[in-house]
Amino acid sequence: MDDRTMHQLNVVWEGPLYHASSLATINREHGWNLLRSGVIRLVMIPSSASEAGQMLSPKLELLRQADVRTAEPELVPAPVVWVRHQWPPAGERPRGATWIIMQPWEMSLLPQEFVDIFNSADEVWTPSTFCRRVFIDSGVHAEKVQVIPNGVDPSVFTPAGEIPDLPTTKQFKFLYVGGTTYRKGFDLLLEAYVRAFTAADDVCLVVKDCGTRTYYRGQTAEELIAKVRATPNAPEILYTDADLSDEQMAQLYRACDVFVAPYRGEGFCMPALEAMACGLPVVLTEGGGTDDFADETVGWLLPAERRSLGSVVDGRQFPGEVFLLEPDVGVLVETLQYCVAQPQECRQKGIAASLRARTEWTWNRSTLKVLERLDQRFGTTTAEQVQHVLSDQDDTMVLFARAEHAHAHGAIDDAIEYYHRCFERKDLPARFMVLALGRMAAFCLLEEEYDLCRRYIDKAEEFSPGHPDIRYIRSVYFAAREQWHESLNELTAIMNDWHRATLESFTVTLDRLLCDSARALFNLGFPDDARQLYEKALELNPNNPDACYGAALCFKGIGNVVKAKTMLEWAIRLRPEYAGTLQLDSSV
Repeated sequence: MDDRTMHQLNVVWEGPLYHASSLATINREHGWNLLRSGVIRLVMIPSSASEAGQMLSPKLELLRQADVRTAEPELVPAPVVWVRHQWPPAGERPRGATWIIMQPWEMSLLPQEFVDIFNSADEVWTPSTFCRRVFIDSGVHAEKVQVIPNGVDPSVFTPAGEIPDLPTTKQFKFLYVGGTTYRKGFDLLLEAYVRAFTAADDVCLVVKDCGTRTYYRGQTAEELIAKVRATPNAPEILYTDADLSDEQMAQLYRACDVFVAPYRGEGFCMPALEAMACGLPVVLTEGGGTDDFADETVGWLLPAERRSLGSVVDGRQFPGEVFLLEPDVGVLVETLQYCVAQPQECRQKGIAASLRARTEWTWNRSTLKVLERLDQRFGTTTAEQVQHVLSDQDDTMVLFARAEHAHAHGAIDDAIEYYHRCFERKDLPARFMVLALGRMAAFCLLEEEYDLCRRYIDKAEEFSPGHPDIRYIRSVYFAAREQWHESLNELTAIMNDWHRATLESFTVTLDRLLCDSARALFNLGFPDDARQLYEKALELNPNNPDACYGAALCFKGIGNVVKAKTMLEWAIRLRPEYAGTLQLDSSV
């Protein structure tokens, strides 16, 4: 049988294909999925005759079969859909086809000429809720505008994989990916970075510039970066504008710690989603295209004001006053400093970010939305037929992230099941295996299964001898057995190598170490020394309920009931479970 009889629709997809750009990536990913779906006859029309065809993705080899310049794909007797995804949008209607324009936008309104073009199309696809609102506010008919989100390929963008050594001795690395332009807020990031840090700080800003020789030519900040780098005592900056493959980009993400994009205008920001998939938390402007997929559970959002650009921008007339966002640079400074001070929280948010990006925001899910939309329009059943082809399977990193999510939400049985599934697969990277084994050891302590707890600890030690998270769970094990000297020795060893803890730990914070050390000292008969450590812990984290409660115990132990009562009330406000756990007698 001619396989063309299986094709329910013809899709002609026009736009950049071989470029290193977000538009080309989107075209490649949807083209790849549509071609392998088997239910669509696909024709790809690269929008520029000058596209050199460099292999930024191995998927391009298959897509050459649908490229009109390298093959002769034939249409089948079925409706024709013409998707045009390029810049700038072209207003020429394709003959004999349903015309769909796919377009992001970054400002609060569209130019009037674009509104007219979009209203002449049969449908308009845009990647975010923000963009849809902008289109409708600009005058595009609401029934035409559909959200087709962008995505990531979880087989490429993952926390597991090669991590290259970058040419820096600095340990904490912020990453910026995108054109270093005004709209993307790179000047704001540079200002905040030099305000937050100096050359003495163990921090580096890695800048991956884009489009310096093409679509952002003349708009990027190479000269500004060079000026900052030449300034005495300036914090370190690494810069590249090289075109990187998808695999190389994934490696770059994994080599860094936090992704930052304080944009003034973004329709989606694919690098942010790719960074999340690779395990990085994100620092993003609130109120733009990233609101659909980013919140405080996966990073930090920067408050922003609206700034007017007038009704004529770059010679284009708009249907009203146009606004960009202006994120708060002061908050950005504080956020950058907070990230460096709290690397453990960054790693935990990074795990949550990877789970969200790699399960809810994949290209498979995005292409299924494309097919569902076409099915609604033409009465076809393409999405139903390709569910098995475009389904995402949980790899080991997804299982691990699900385990961490379950653990964070108190679903211990679910967490244990996911961790065991990770162990069975035997391909969890060592840095995550140590955390998983440590979690299992902690679960055993809750059930007083001390022998099994020690076995998990010993197994984790094989993966990373002396790892701070394993030392910490061993200290908790000793405390549970009331072996206070041994517990204190482990805690002291972590603090003596605190630099390693900041580099590797997912769980250990300095205020927690001080609290646990204070608890050991208290049980060894040194309440005043314990009180001093609890107070130091509260200096680091005034909202630590364990430090408040421990200080109350110490004050009670030395007969200061008034201060003990104050600290206990504070502890109960922070953690109501402490109510009724400590009786204070004013006659003491």
